Amino acid sequence: LVGDETQTATNMSISWTDDDYNTFTTARTVGLADTWRTLTNCGEFRRRAFRLTNTSSIPIRLEAIELEYTQGLH
Repeated sequence: LVGDETQTATNMSISWTDDDYNTFTTARTVGLADTWRTLTNCGEFRRRAFRLTNTSSIPIRLEAIELEYTQGLH
């Protein structure tokens, strides 16, 4: 996640769907006060939509989501 780094412990919950928004994965959390805000081992997919949820009372500004992936053979 690219955006403001918070001074207090604030978490962003991230879940995703690979089946046109029918079912979402269990949310995983990323600490916005951390320098490296990353998720690893997110599996294989062709089309994926992400849902980001913040339940904190602290306003958060996000600029982008950076993805690093390895393209398969098929």
